Amino acid sequence: MKKWIIALSTFALGMAIAGIASAGSYTGHLTSYFVSVPSNLPFRVYLDGQTPNCPANLFYVDSSNPNYQAYVSGLLTAFSMQKTVIITYTVATSGYCSISEYQVLA
Repeated sequence: MKKWIIALSTFALGMAIAGIASAGSYTGHLTSYFVSVPSNLPFRVYLDGQTPNCPANLFYVDSSNPNYQAYVSGLLTAFSMQKTVIITYTVATSGYCSISEYQVLA
């Protein structure tokens, strides 16, 4: 039991340090995208429907992500082909939703 409490405490501390408020998943279609400067949510996508935790249905990919180019390329392809995507995200302390991973459905 003591090991479980220590593991859970370590996980909670790690989440707090990372600035992650919550996480979730959303399935839908990309309705638009926006490109900005690296310090201002550089690549954003907007999804249809209503996401419970993401203001204005905005999801972003941070340019510091090691797979940034692959994420952007895949999302632009999904947008242009009007494909359904499943986005897994975290809500940063800023309140915006950062894309952790995604899947493009056939």
